[in-house]
Amino acid sequence: PTRSGSSFGVKKVNSADELDYAIESARQYDSKILIEQAVSGCEVGCAVLGNSAALAVGEVDQIRLQYGIFRIHQEVEPEKGSENAVITVPADLSAEERGRIKETAKKI
Repeated sequence: PTRSGSSFGVKKVNSADELDYAIESARQYDSKILIEQAVSGCEVGCAVLGNSAALAVGEVDQIRLQYGIFRIHQEVEPEKGSENAVITVPADLSAEERGRIKETAKKI
């Protein structure tokens, strides 16, 4: 689904045989769907509070998955919740990388 959050309706497809099921599952959440190539790596986040005059920027966090897709909320068929995630705060990145993430978050 293109207009959803928290990985609702997201499926990782490992073969062409799984594609039809993934599309139908996504359509349960949104009539508009997006199919894209998986990218391996980790997720980083940085909270920003305030307005352009005064922004408070939180610490950079990092989410690494042991398997599957990160899910904050549960669907009908949960992947054992979000216990597949290892969350690290501050992120296991260099100070320079964390600084770039914070500066980018402020611009967004």
